[in-house]
This record gives sequence, C-alpha cells and structure tokens, in this order.
Amino acid sequence: MKYRLGEKIRRLLEDPFERMREVGAASGLKVADVGAGKGFFTVAAAELVGRGGFVYAVEPDPGRIKLIQRRCGEARLTNVGFLEKKAEEMSQIDAESLDLVFSMYSLHHFECPERGLSEIRRILKPGGRFYVIDIMKGRIFRHGSKRRDLEFLADSGFAKFELLGLGRLLKARLTK
Repeated sequence: MKYRLGEKIRRLLEDPFERMREVGAASGLKVADVGAGKGFFTVAAAELVGRGGFVYAVEPDPGRIKLIQRRCGEARLTNVGFLEKKAEEMSQIDAESLDLVFSMYSLHHFECPERGLSEIRRILKPGGRFYVIDIMKGRIFRHGSKRRDLEFLADSGFAKFELLGLGRLLKARLTK
C-alpha cells in the first residue's frame, strides 16, 4: 500500500498492529472501529481478526469510507463492512453482536456522547469491551476530549470503567 508522508510519520510514532493488539483485537473476533477515519486501525484490525473475524469501519465521511474500501481492496481484505454513519447511528449492526469496539482519537467528534456510548453498549455482547483513546483538549491540542467526557464514560451504563491513562491522551476501557 502507498502511504502519504503524514501517514508514514504516524506509523513511525504509532504502530497500528501493536495498538490493535493492545486493545484486544485477536483471531475470530467481531469488532467495530468507530470513527474509522482513513482506516489506519481498520486494516490492522481486519488482519488480526482474520477470516474468522469481522470488522465494521464506522465513519460518517463518504470520502474516507471510499479510501478505507480502497485500502482494504489493496490488502485483499474481505472481512470488513463499511458503515457510512455516525457513532450514534449504528442501527445496521445487530444488538449484542460484537466482542470489541474501539474509538481511536475520535470520541471528541461524537455529536452526542451519551447516545454514541449507548449505541456502543447496545452492539456489544455481554462482557464485550469498548476501548477508547482520545487526545485531550488543552494548550497543545486546541480540540479534543474534555475532562467532563470522563464523566460521560464513567456514567455511561457499562458494568466496568477503567481509566488507563490521562494526560495528553485519554485512555479508557469499558466492559459491558
């Protein structure tokens, strides 16, 4: 696959396969990449879950969905479904059908965090996990999650909330 300079630099700073292993993507799992962007993590997740697994790339931007489709085609991945929707609009994914949902650097783009988290909880199987990493708004980043977003996460109705890191990045794992 050809990568532009920005993505080549990003790959030097963050290995998408390593990050996907960290969040728990593994052979045979059904997962969703919510706020998939350009597919940086979608492709890695699809390769890790393999033919027995499945990945939904959830992204509201049609241009980005086309880019993810092209990248998956170039990588000959047939285990990816493309959902041109917002986090709050994932009705095409069956209730309690996914093992893992992750949102990488996109939580701050949710239109309504409460509805988005409710929808994520709906599509996760009992015991399923939601893993989130997001940039924190501050002096360095002018947009991103705010401290109040921690309250949304902690009070979102998941059985377990684990704050894994809070600094320039918010890292959390929620279990249904």
